[in-house]
Amino acid sequence: MEDWFSVGWDVLPGFCTNVVFCCLFLGTPVPRAKEVLKSPRREHLIFGLIVVFGQYVVSSGFTGFWMLFDPSLDDDGGSSGVQHNAVPGTTVSLPFTLTNGGNTSKT
Repeated sequence: MEDWFSVGWDVLPGFCTNVVFCCLFLGTPVPRAKEVLKSPRREHLIFGLIVVFGQYVVSSGFTGFWMLFDPSLDDDGGSSGVQHNAVPGTTVSLPFTLTNGGNTSKT
């Protein structure tokens, strides 16, 4: 089988999922927040919010813990094998090094 035949198939599942759910909810009015909070559906909403934000808090905690106690993340000039070209005074890390006072044009 030729290579061009399989190009693009990796985005198909996400696209099909969007199409299916769009078709399911097509023509269905979105309930107002006040209506949802007064109905029995509020338990599902609250459970979903707890799960989503719980995952966020737990993953943020693990990431913070990892960043604090992992010695390979020390900023000592590349012991981790990754070169960081941070712009002084900012939190931006660029994939290239600024030269000539920030002028990247070739002269």
